[in-house]
Amino acid sequence: MKVNNGFAKKIEIMERIKLAFLTLFIVSCVNISAQKPIKVTEDSLVFGKSKIPGFVVTIPEVEFDRTHRNWIKRLQRGTKSKVTEEFNQMSIFGSNIKDISSDPINVYSILENRDTMMLLRAAFEIRKDQYVQSDMGGGTQSKAMMFLKQFAKEQYIALVEDQVSAENKTLRDLNGELRSLQNEKSRLEKSIISNNKQITEEKDDILIWNNEVTQLSPRIMTAHDSLSLMQEGDPKDKKSSYVRDLEKRKKKLLNSIENSEKRVARANSDIDQAKLAIPKNENEQSAYMDKISKQEVVLQSFKEKLKRVQSY
Repeated sequence: MKVNNGFAKKIEIMERIKLAFLTLFIVSCVNISAQKPIKVTEDSLVFGKSKIPGFVVTIPEVEFDRTHRNWIKRLQRGTKSKVTEEFNQMSIFGSNIKDISSDPINVYSILENRDTMMLLRAAFEIRKDQYVQSDMGGGTQSKAMMFLKQFAKEQYIALVEDQVSAENKTLRDLNGELRSLQNEKSRLEKSIISNNKQITEEKDDILIWNNEVTQLSPRIMTAHDSLSLMQEGDPKDKKSSYVRDLEKRKKKLLNSIENSEKRVARANSDIDQAKLAIPKNENEQSAYMDKISKQEVVLQSFKEKLKRVQSY
């Protein structure tokens, strides 16, 4: 037994070490994913046959379709003008972007998918052939760059919020599975108590019925002996009816004993099955507790990631 206990303890220590390394790996993976910054830089934009001054912003991790849809919504907000798109080049005339200019402006843009991030290239035309760039006064360049950064940040935050929500759901599901196992163990334990109580009650009944059968058997034999000596007539008929009643009573008791013994056997079988199921249930609970511990680390990592992105 000492060898077995020592072996079990070694296994437990190894599992804990493995869990610790896995936790560190999970945290490092999430942190690496969260380190991608949002960058806005000046860059020229090839639009149609023209090369115009503009900006490019990186948006980490996001999906193309969702970002594309949200960018069009932002450009069309507060105006009846619509974005037109041809060969992945988007343009809108009279976009209402108060963060850059109090007057409507024209926006030319291209959204590019680059594996782990999106590149949004945009040029802002304040007046005909006059684009926002570094030599423009009034802080317009900073406003345009801040506008792009804010849009990128909103997209990134929405993505990480979805990630947090998904990991939170995973944690809720794991906790739900654990609660189901805990409820099942409680049910098994209660069934053992209930079946043990039933066995005690059934055995008490069997003892009473066996005692009654023990008392009835000699009475029936004596009644049969007496009956064999009696002459035909009403007294004998009454005696016969009495014997039949005793025999019916005995048969009923024997049936009751047999049925009760079957219930005892079923109860014992249920107890055995429950006792076998409980250790398996406890192992499954332990496995889910490990999963929950790991998932709590994952969820916390994504929450930290969200805080970092919100601080960009």
